[in-house]
Amino acid sequence: MAAVTSASPPRRGSDRTIRRRLADWAERDVGVELLKAALAAYDQMIGLDLDDLSSDGSITKSPCGSGTFGSIPGRSR
Repeated sequence: MAAVTSASPPRRGSDRTIRRRLADWAERDVGVELLKAALAAYDQMIGLDLDDLSSDGSITKSPCGSGTFGSIPGRSR
């Protein structure tokens, strides 16, 4: 095993351990609880009113786009 120096990153566990913990957290909805806590903290510090929030899922071309960025090869315009 290599010597741990100040330049070495800290060891977090094996891949198996990380995957097991992630699965455990997902089963216990840790991410959902973290999101709720973050939103509550943001609301307390800054104010967050989601009652009138709306979203738009439309995808349109940019009026000033270059036309080449993100194009699909072989697809006609």
